[in-house]
Amino acid sequence: MCHASLPNRFKRTLNPRLLDLPKGGLNEVSLPAKAKNYYVYVLSCEDGTFYTGYTTSLERRIRLHKKGRGARYTHAHGAVKVIHREVFATRSEAMRRERQIKRLTHEQKARLFRGNQ
Repeated sequence: MCHASLPNRFKRTLNPRLLDLPKGGLNEVSLPAKAKNYYVYVLSCEDGTFYTGYTTSLERRIRLHKKGRGARYTHAHGAVKVIHREVFATRSEAMRRERQIKRLTHEQKARLFRGNQ
């Protein structure tokens, strides 16, 4: 797309350098890879219930739960310890797994995480 072919209202605000490509095309552009992990975790609460959540910073999230500020549920039920965690590359994968775990009954969750406790 040439700068000259843009409508007049865009010509004033668009920097022409933004339209220029490097000599070798887009293959020469190297953007820093910012890998972000998404964690699904299950907490055991003081009353024997489980809390399942996802986050990008597991350590920070656990600290918040222990302070009573992580979630309303863990504030009321008391987060004791992390009994399970999984790592995912995308948020959608983590949310999908979180939903799968939340749909399990208490007994199914207990069986699934028995080896982790």
